[in-house]
Amino acid sequence: MAAKDEGLVSDKAFHELRMALPEKVRSHVPPLSAVKQERKSQNKEIQVIQIPEAKQADGARRSIRDVLQYLVAIPEVKDAIKKDGSKIKLRFAADGRRTSKRIGTVMAVFNILCENKATYEYQYTLALYNGKEDYEELKACLGQTFQEIDDLKAEGISIDGEHFDVEWYCCSDWKFLALVYGLNGASSKYFCIWCYCCKDQINNLDSHGTRKQDVCPMPQPQKKTEKLREVESACQSRQLR
Repeated sequence: MAAKDEGLVSDKAFHELRMALPEKVRSHVPPLSAVKQERKSQNKEIQVIQIPEAKQADGARRSIRDVLQYLVAIPEVKDAIKKDGSKIKLRFAADGRRTSKRIGTVMAVFNILCENKATYEYQYTLALYNGKEDYEELKACLGQTFQEIDDLKAEGISIDGEHFDVEWYCCSDWKFLALVYGLNGASSKYFCIWCYCCKDQINNLDSHGTRKQDVCPMPQPQKKTEKLREVESACQSRQLR
């Protein structure tokens, strides 16, 4: 199953390749019927929920709780989480792209930060649907996913009688983050993803606006803080032109 999925081998191609093998080799390769049965068995591990709000209802999502319960049952994952105590740190990300001339696709994923794995195998899919990457469609198609994120942050999750707090970090491109926060664009009056600074305050480096992280699960803007310090230092030394 793993080799078939990684190689993007269709059922028809798998069957034809198996039938082309010599008899002695073919007996060691499971038939297509066995592969289909195994696929059905694995798909029952985590329920796949349709997204009727997607274009032509072509979308599906999975419960974050179901995915976490499945992953934490793996000893290596549970040991990695316990090293951070009773808190699970998760990174959420989403992005959209055009997959054909007329159709766009949006995918939402998360990963467990304590695994320290950045490859695609450790990006666990939460939702995938055909449609546009705009505010209204994100709200309709990913609304339940966002609600589950808020619930997990507030309540945590209990797995096998053990309670874990959940801390979320959001890491996506500027377009997605702006859509989530309802920003019109980089040139709008309120343009900043990190705080509520407006255009009139953009040149006031002494002002510290209310941060969005106080009400939304966002990572600490360490890079931006360092950049602001560089700009402020340059202004003071009159090196900025």
